[in-house]
Amino acid sequence: MTQTPVNTPDDLAGMRIRVPDNNLFIRSFSTLGASPTPLPLGDLYASLQQGVIDGAENPLPVLAGSRTHEVTNYLNLTGHMTVYKSLGDWRRFNRRNARRFKGHFYGNCRRGG
Repeated sequence: MTQTPVNTPDDLAGMRIRVPDNNLFIRSFSTLGASPTPLPLGDLYASLQQGVIDGAENPLPVLAGSRTHEVTNYLNLTGHMTVYKSLGDWRRFNRRNARRFKGHFYGNCRRGG
């Protein structure tokens, strides 16, 4: 969920996105041009409301349970988590895979997940 729409990876440029404190998420969103911001889930609502972050990455049930729809404007179904399966082990993530990741992300944004 974000304050502005995300239709391509370029839309994430500079956006502060709440991610779990996990290298997979941090590296993923960094690769997409966002500014990944690890925050405890309990701080999500207030951080969005106060403008500390511009959006959040979480499964839909978590977003619904945390009521983030009350303080954000857009639900972006990017399908970015399914990309990992097609790219293989994250430890082998390289520039070629980064380009593929962005390509998959862009395609999923256009299709709505």
